[in-house]
Formats: sequence, structure tokens, C-alpha cells
Amino acid sequence: NPRASDRIAPGMQVSYEVIFRPHARREYSERVICVTDREKFVVELFALGPWSCLDFPDQINFGTCPVNMPSERNFLVRNIGEQDTRFTIEATQPFQVSPSSGYVRLG
Repeated sequence: NPRASDRIAPGMQVSYEVIFRPHARREYSERVICVTDREKFVVELFALGPWSCLDFPDQINFGTCPVNMPSERNFLVRNIGEQDTRFTIEATQPFQVSPSSGYVRLG
């Protein structure tokens, strides 16, 4: 049941604060529904639980390489997220990545 203080005059704006206080480390989703005399607006709210994030180089430069001779470069993958993470890596010929999958513990 709307109150007079809940009404917003044409051209006016009102700011509302949404407070999120999670009870557990998980993903949350909810809706805020605003109903007018003619329509209904739905605003989706999302909050993420622990996330996975891997840090690795943006590029690996092989420079000039001899034809038909393999060249290797190593790179480091770090887990900077909030949980242990599985990953896969794909490359197209003439490149190969080994190992092509892995599991990186947090930290």
C-alpha cells in the first residue's frame, strides 16, 4: 500500500541504498521490484562468492626462430583469486602448450 512519501513527482529523483550483508561465501541473486501506476521495473542484484582468477603474461615473445627447429619459453601461472582453480590452455599449430590443463592452489 503506497504512502504519500513513496511517490516521486515527475522530473524528480530519489536515491535508494541497497545493503548487502552475506551470511555465507556463495553466489547470491535477488530482485528489487519497483511498481508504478502503469508499469513494473525489475532490477536484478548479483553478488559473487569466492572467485577464480589466474595471473599469467599477456604475451610471450619468441623473437626470431629458426625454421623447423622447436623453440621453448616458460611462463608462470599464479592463482590470485579466492579459491583453488582448475584450468585448461589451448593453442593452435604451430604452437603447443604443455601441460594443457592444471590445478592451481590458492596462494
